[in-house]
Amino acid sequence: MPLVRRQFPRVGTVTAMHGDYSSARRGFILNPNTTPIGPGNGTKRDSTTPWWFFFYEVNVSNITNATTGDFTLLQTVETMGTIWIDVGRGHTSPFPPDHPGVRDDSPPDPNVDREPFFNQINWFDSPGLPSADDFGRKVVRADITFFFTFAAIARRGGGCSAGLILHMTLDEGQTEPTWTATPFAIP
Repeated sequence: MPLVRRQFPRVGTVTAMHGDYSSARRGFILNPNTTPIGPGNGTKRDSTTPWWFFFYEVNVSNITNATTGDFTLLQTVETMGTIWIDVGRGHTSPFPPDHPGVRDDSPPDPNVDREPFFNQINWFDSPGLPSADDFGRKVVRADITFFFTFAAIARRGGGCSAGLILHMTLDEGQTEPTWTATPFAIP
């Protein structure tokens, strides 16, 4: 009898979009079907303050012996670092990022594309930082790390997981931050 290698679902980040998403309103005013993967800037629907963000997609592929609807999707993020705000008269003050620490950041349904024909699930996210605080004071420097974990858990057991580290730096005098994205495997 020939040896058959069992195929397990895989999860990872991608460099080109796979999903086809609804036009439901989201936090950032962006179209996930046309926004390029990577750094960008825009505004949130409830604010006129420009935001810097990193747009990415998670792709769960190689699904066998289950349907795409049989999976629960999980995402966590740990945010750490420091943001320096111009507080006036040539002074800056350090602040922690919004939502420091670990929190559930699982994708809402409008951000998920379940493709039964292709046996894959896709979802996207766009973590970011506003260019000013709630009082309109400008962010002049930042060093923020977003540590993401992703998982697709099958109802009958099994699943897959992966992670992504996004590091954002903004040095004084820069108008746009520098982003690095490092995907990693979770055994």
